[in-house]
Amino acid sequence: MAGGRRGGRILLMLLFVVACAALLAVALGVGKVPEQSASLPVATVRKEVPMTPVSPGSTNATGAPYAEALLVGGGDAAGQGRVVARMDPNIVVLQADARVLPEIARRARFAIIRSPDGSMQTFGDESVLKELDPGAQLFVSGWRTQSPNKKNRPGEGLPWDTPGYEPP
Repeated sequence: MAGGRRGGRILLMLLFVVACAALLAVALGVGKVPEQSASLPVATVRKEVPMTPVSPGSTNATGAPYAEALLVGGGDAAGQGRVVARMDPNIVVLQADARVLPEIARRARFAIIRSPDGSMQTFGDESVLKELDPGAQLFVSGWRTQSPNKKNRPGEGLPWDTPGYEPP
């Protein structure tokens, strides 16, 4: 009889754990497909392209320079390069071959490309920025004003716990 109670308790504990996991998954939205906004499409990442961090102006294996683009409502454009930053589901900063960024930018509702020389080119309707929340607008403003000429520091872009480096 004692074995039956123990088995019943174990089954109840197992059901409790499964129920808690299911509630947690629902609360975190695990397995949920993000809703598409009618006004701004969600920028989803099909595949993060693993690349070592590169500074603006460096070149890839074919000699083509890298550039960055800030995309608002870029849809699936994030799969076209290395995602450098993401703000809001609708804003992504992408680093890719400077030759392909204009085509990627044309598919976004609004985009700004920062060329390796620091010049900027805009695509789309800038009034889209007014639809963003204040935090997202501040992010876009900050990105526009940052200097493209970052210092080439040893360990730049590496995790803090990389062997041979001390965290700040």
